[in-house]
Amino acid sequence: MTLRNVIPTALLCFGLVHGAATAADTAAPLVPLPSIPDFTRGAGWGGGYGIGLEYEGAYEGSDNYGTEFDPNITNQYRFGNQMVYQEGVEIAWRYLRQPDWLITAGGYYEDGLAPDDSDDGFLAGIEERDAVVSVFVETKHAFGPAWKNWVAARFLTGPSDFGWWTELTAGHRFSDAPDGSGTEAWLYLSYGDADFFNRGFGVSAQDAANSGLAETTLDGGLRSTGFFITDRRILTDNIQFITKLGTEFYSSEIQKSPLAVDDYKLEVGAVLLWQF
Repeated sequence: MTLRNVIPTALLCFGLVHGAATAADTAAPLVPLPSIPDFTRGAGWGGGYGIGLEYEGAYEGSDNYGTEFDPNITNQYRFGNQMVYQEGVEIAWRYLRQPDWLITAGGYYEDGLAPDDSDDGFLAGIEERDAVVSVFVETKHAFGPAWKNWVAARFLTGPSDFGWWTELTAGHRFSDAPDGSGTEAWLYLSYGDADFFNRGFGVSAQDAANSGLAETTLDGGLRSTGFFITDRRILTDNIQFITKLGTEFYSSEIQKSPLAVDDYKLEVGAVLLWQF
């Protein structure tokens, strides 16, 4: 089990202790978007625990896809128009500044790249790139009532050799449900600097000598464009079912890397969870 799975699993016990301390069932979520869960029922502690099934590449740029089960664990504490939360490998704070402005800031666990990420030995000889904890800030703004349309900007950075990454997003919600259920889709552009690009896709001289891959040093700029759609169904007071589909197309700069065997990635997933 990787640290990506250990972190939320360890927090499960914490959530089970506090998850029952919730407010009235009729309270509205912080924002009614399917992509932003609110299990607190308006105030206090809340949690959503379940199991997810994901089909995705072995690593970014891989043409080797597979299916795996992952725990899906969220713990939240809401006070008024603010919330602190753990969602998977993200721990952060949300603040609904006004009815149409949402600010989020926190930390995120970033996986590294290891030779055994590739089952077919394609990464053999590549020096392992350590996982790190990065920090981020995001602002999201709604246009019109009920968060039907929105735009967002997210900025993420980390240690000195991590670099920075940013994403610009525009989304639409297809329902008016006040409980956050329904379908939501968004388009995005992502950018990064040379350090961030080379962390994921660069091939150093040592890597090239050990692996036989071509030495590659990338510049920063446009990283990718993509599309994502998610659907959240509230089946009962305690059971929810979430599905998601996303695709990302790498820029010409990323495509220079021999690690980007495919010039796109695909992600398909489904989660069945219990809300406490």
